Amino acid sequence: MDTDPNTSRSDIPEDPILRAVLAGPANPQLPFLQAGATFGQLYGNAQTIARKIGSLPDRAGPLCLCAEGRNLVTAALLAALMEDIPLLIPYAFDANTLIEAREEMPFNYALVEEGGKLPDGVTGLAL
Repeated sequence: MDTDPNTSRSDIPEDPILRAVLAGPANPQLPFLQAGATFGQLYGNAQTIARKIGSLPDRAGPLCLCAEGRNLVTAALLAALMEDIPLLIPYAFDANTLIEAREEMPFNYALVEEGGKLPDGVTGLAL
């Protein structure tokens, strides 16, 4: 990720705050949380997720976020901004909730932590 907030890449929005967020951390070695990934690792995970989103054959509909870990959730939010794709965040990850969510807002892909069970027809993406 380009860490210069003054970059002129055309895919970074004009909004200065969003532009700064998407440009990446000034100090990637600093911890994102007290015990966990660094900002550099977080943005690296966001780029990985964004590449996965960008390579999907059918990007219609939102990406469902079926994860609780702060690092993964934050990386998914950044990736959704990078790829300009809606992110669906259900209130729970059980089968009934996901089926109901899919009926209200159809989605074909979900970002999951290991072991996540998804409704039929939904492809899980893992980091």
